[in-house]
Amino acid sequence: TNAAGITITAEYGRNRNDLGAMTAASMRYGLLLAAPAVAGIAAVGGLLVVVMYGPAYHAVAAPLVIAALFAAFKPLLAPVLSLLQAFERQRLLVFWGCLWAAVNIGLDLALIPSLGPSGAALANGIAQTGMVMALWWHARKEYGVRTAPGSIPRIFATAAVCGGFALLGRLLPVPPAMQLAA
Repeated sequence: TNAAGITITAEYGRNRNDLGAMTAASMRYGLLLAAPAVAGIAAVGGLLVVVMYGPAYHAVAAPLVIAALFAAFKPLLAPVLSLLQAFERQRLLVFWGCLWAAVNIGLDLALIPSLGPSGAALANGIAQTGMVMALWWHARKEYGVRTAPGSIPRIFATAAVCGGFALLGRLLPVPPAMQLAA
C-alpha cells in the first residue's frame, strides 16, 4: 500500500484524471490480498495462539479473531488517504479522524466493562472500519473512486470461502503423516 500511495501522489502531478481509477484499483488489490489472509487468521487464530503460547493465553483468541476480521478493511485506507492528501484535504482527514476517535472512545467505555479485551477489539474495529467507509464514500463522491460493481462483495465471498476451508481444516482429524511433521 505504500507503493500505491507514492504512485498516487506522483500521478497527481502528472494526470489527475486517472487518480480515481488508480485509487480504486489499489484498494481492490489490497483487499484481494488481505481479506483471504485475515479470514484464515480468524479461522485458526485461537488455535494458533494456544499452540504458540500455551493454554494460558487462550483468552487472547477472541480479541484476535475480532481484530483479524476487521483488519480486512485496512487495505482500503492507505490508497484513499494518499488520494486525499494529494488533493490537500488534510482538514477532512482530521475531521473524520477526530470523529471516529471519539466514537472509538465511546464504544470502549460502553463495551470494555462487559466484554473486556473483546470489547476493546470490537470498538476499535468498528471505529476504524467507520473511518475507512467515510473516507471511501468521500473519495467516491468527490473524485470518482469507483470499483467494478460487485467486486468488493466477491472478494469478501472468496475470503469467507478461504476462511471456511481453514476452519474445516482445523476441525478435521490430522492424518498420521502430518502428526509426525508436527
